[in-house]
Amino acid sequence: MSAVASSTLSSTVGQLGHWSPGFGDPTALGWLATLGYLATGLACVGVARKTPTVLREARLERILWFALSALYLALGVNKQLDLQTALTEIGRILAHALGWDDIHHLIQRAFVLLLAAVVAVVGVGLALLSWRFGNDVRLTVLGTGLVFAFIVLRAALFHHVDSGSWLATSFSPALELAGIGVTITGAIRRAKALRGVSRARKGSA
Repeated sequence: MSAVASSTLSSTVGQLGHWSPGFGDPTALGWLATLGYLATGLACVGVARKTPTVLREARLERILWFALSALYLALGVNKQLDLQTALTEIGRILAHALGWDDIHHLIQRAFVLLLAAVVAVVGVGLALLSWRFGNDVRLTVLGTGLVFAFIVLRAALFHHVDSGSWLATSFSPALELAGIGVTITGAIRRAKALRGVSRARKGSA
């Protein structure tokens, strides 16, 4: 790191541009989404622990649920830490120190496009993987797809790639909460289905 960039970062200890340690979204909707993410993560952990490990298909599903639980728990923590803002501010400071202000918006657009591409690939992979596991898992992945769409939309608005229209700004919280709601509904339904299978096996034993 250059001396200029180092001194710029060191002068913002405890605060990076528009980011500082604290609650990133302390609104009612922000806390609702935070609790929703954490509850969904815990629900996915519960499903993973109930999923059998005998068959290869079951082991794959178990991995899927653990991966989803890690994703949602991380999203829940990040909802309030707002780490993406901290990373963005670090990038902005470094770009300014390195004299890249003229192409800063191009870098932002490239980042959003890369994020959209990664999310699309992961989303398609999850959809293909979930197709063999039944409707409850598909519902969960559908909800995750809505959350992914919210993440991309939020990034576009944050980096001013989108025009920031009132419709997009107002629609994004609804999209986030809808994604969380659909995901946790699928997880709860899958947990009930696995519980029924476990009882049936015990009854026939």
